[in-house]
Amino acid sequence: MLIDLEPLLFLGWLAVIGGLLNTVGDWRMLGFPIAGKEFALEMIKDKPLNHVVFGVYIAMGAIPLWFGIIFATLYLLRNSPVWVQATVSVSTLLFIMFSFVYHIAHIFYDIGCRNDDAPNIERTLAEMKRMRTFLMPISLIMALGLIVGGILGGAPIWWIVFNPFVITILILLISRAAPAPIGGYLLPGGFSLGWTLFCLVTMLAV
Repeated sequence: MLIDLEPLLFLGWLAVIGGLLNTVGDWRMLGFPIAGKEFALEMIKDKPLNHVVFGVYIAMGAIPLWFGIIFATLYLLRNSPVWVQATVSVSTLLFIMFSFVYHIAHIFYDIGCRNDDAPNIERTLAEMKRMRTFLMPISLIMALGLIVGGILGGAPIWWIVFNPFVITILILLISRAAPAPIGGYLLPGGFSLGWTLFCLVTMLAV
């Protein structure tokens, strides 16, 4: 590693804070006191408009903070091959950028729902679905890079196991089965909460 990453490790804590803020924003925007299996995205129109606006603007301010975790991740992978570090870095950047746009899309979906604008709802849902289609393989590539790089670079085993893909899948499965009122809040914030826990675990590992 040509760059001294230690002075930049503190930026990882900004990523943790950004993850927590965005999780709160997701709960504010989409959380309902219902069971996880009852949650549906179109319920966003039943939230007060200021809750949706709050969630979107929190995302705009909080998600850029997520970039800070890249330095801590690269520090843990400093003894791994360069191609692994590059793969993790690029996939992490793509994950954050797609997450940013995905969260902003909620405001357009909400506008369509409140105005019964079927064409706008259809277009927005199609784009959100497309973004999720990209996010899943990006997350998987990032997770595989962390696993391979962690093993080759001698990172802590517990950090390798608790990668963002595994954490998020576990949270979503648990939240889907969770009863009211836990499931209705845990599920909408599942992705952000999973990312937050990964950032926290990373900072504890450095």
